[in-house]
Amino acid sequence: MKRLDGAGVIVTRPEGRGEALCERIRALGGEALFFPTIHIAPLPPPGLPASAPDWMVFVSAAAIEHAPRALREIAANARLATVGEGTARALRSAGLAVEIVPDRQESEGLLDAPAFREMRGRRVWIVRGRGGRELLADTLRKRGAEVQFIEVYERQVPEASVTPLMDWWRAGRVDAIVTGSAAGLANLYEMLDEEGRRFLRNSQLVVPTARMLKLAHEFDIRPPPVVAATASDDALLDALAGWWHSRRQGSR
Repeated sequence: MKRLDGAGVIVTRPEGRGEALCERIRALGGEALFFPTIHIAPLPPPGLPASAPDWMVFVSAAAIEHAPRALREIAANARLATVGEGTARALRSAGLAVEIVPDRQESEGLLDAPAFREMRGRRVWIVRGRGGRELLADTLRKRGAEVQFIEVYERQVPEASVTPLMDWWRAGRVDAIVTGSAAGLANLYEMLDEEGRRFLRNSQLVVPTARMLKLAHEFDIRPPPVVAATASDDALLDALAGWWHSRRQGSR
């Protein structure tokens, strides 16, 4: 792993999911400010369909953390899939076996899995937060599946002061912002006043998927975002370190 000596990095992952990445940035010589832009709030236990699923897809670690006991018990007897390795690790830690984790860690990768190509008559529960992308459900329905959303949490804009972030920007300490999702970037934009948005427009983003390039363009963020291979800490850190190394080499 390349070093991050001298790099000032903002990490916007939710609480409980960004602290470890900050520590790894510091271990590589960088400075890190943890500034969560998503608050994960549990929803009341959802009503569950009467018919058990053939497949359950967990879209995030939060979906596992906030799944009620009844849902976990059903998961123990279903075939399980995730869109990312981090979510798969959380399922395994909960004592559940995961059958499919796509190499391309997003909905499109899961849809490419051979087991998900012929879905006629299959029942699929997608365990997720309120809202989110519809691509997975829409495509599975077109392939003949009966799909139910099981929503167990919601993403909220944190009630937090932006003063620490603004202090870093005004002092010229921000070299990059690592954001793990489109919702996190959108919330960051909402939390800022016009001065903060001017800073954001000139900030280097490190993002997990090319889908976020469109959102960055909508917010008029001028430096082309660096796209990591996946949303995992390993991939985001590798993309960040590679970008910083190239920048340092280019400035010599």
